[in-house]
Amino acid sequence: MLVTGGAGFIGSNLVRRLLASGHDVTVYDNFTTGHEQNLVGVDVPVIRDAISNFDRHDIAGTDVIIHLGMPSTMMLYRNDSVSTMFEANVGMHKILEACRMHGCKLVFASSSSVYNGLDLPHHENREILIKDFYTEARVFIERLAKLYSDLYGVHSIGFRFFAVYGPHEEAKKGYANMISQFLWNIMKEESPRVFGDGNQTRDFTYVDDVTRILEEAASKQFDTTEIFNIGTAHNHTFNDIIRVINEELGKNIQPIYLPNPIRNYVQTLLADTTKLKQHFSPPQIELREGVRKLIAYYTSESKPPDMENMESYYVSKVKTKEP
Repeated sequence: MLVTGGAGFIGSNLVRRLLASGHDVTVYDNFTTGHEQNLVGVDVPVIRDAISNFDRHDIAGTDVIIHLGMPSTMMLYRNDSVSTMFEANVGMHKILEACRMHGCKLVFASSSSVYNGLDLPHHENREILIKDFYTEARVFIERLAKLYSDLYGVHSIGFRFFAVYGPHEEAKKGYANMISQFLWNIMKEESPRVFGDGNQTRDFTYVDDVTRILEEAASKQFDTTEIFNIGTAHNHTFNDIIRVINEELGKNIQPIYLPNPIRNYVQTLLADTTKLKQHFSPPQIELREGVRKLIAYYTSESKPPDMENMESYYVSKVKTKEP
């Protein structure tokens, strides 16, 4: 298998799962938001290049491509929106061409942000309202995959991820999931900064559930391109997250609320997992269990070495509340 974005947050967790299952894995990453430290202790070949250069590399013999190698948050599209969107779209086109030429199966990442402005819960057949460049890029990717399915028989599986969190987000820093960011703050005895009143909601999904479903998808066969949500079908407010983290750490650090400067902000997300359940085992890890897993990661002796400018996010010993 080839995993694009394999040095990133979700990708590095996926690579470990695939290797543990006995798969041969190659990582493709340009290390923009990924990091070498995410692959510490992992023995895999790595192709270090931009996704827009994918066609320059020989992937003959690859049976499955899992494509995660694209900017994964709306904020990454703000400073250079058109070129970021263009590179993501070109990269997807080149991957689809490679799948057409070599007969590869394709599993790819989309985003729950495409549901911005739509009523809850979010179902895959909803008409999408294009509100920003990030949404446009992800919708284009899904449409292109459908075209390659209809025209060339390149059938793929796309997943709209809902607020994924877990280990290996350190290199993302301010682009990491809010659970990770709030945890980093509270572990450092700092007040989390919340834009708005904290009542915005997300369907927070632990990364192990996501990688399990991605691995399962790599072995499935469909006769067309299919899109699925990956979420828990439960959502929580940012205030809920801060409360749970405080409880698990035995602390009482309150947030600082600030005006929200973001236009077209995604206020609430909630996955409808009806379609997912018809083909996959849905996410099983509930919020509190996921937070405990993440705390255990940051307080364990096996955590990866500190990265540049990230030392303060690691805490050697934290007093936690007994369950």
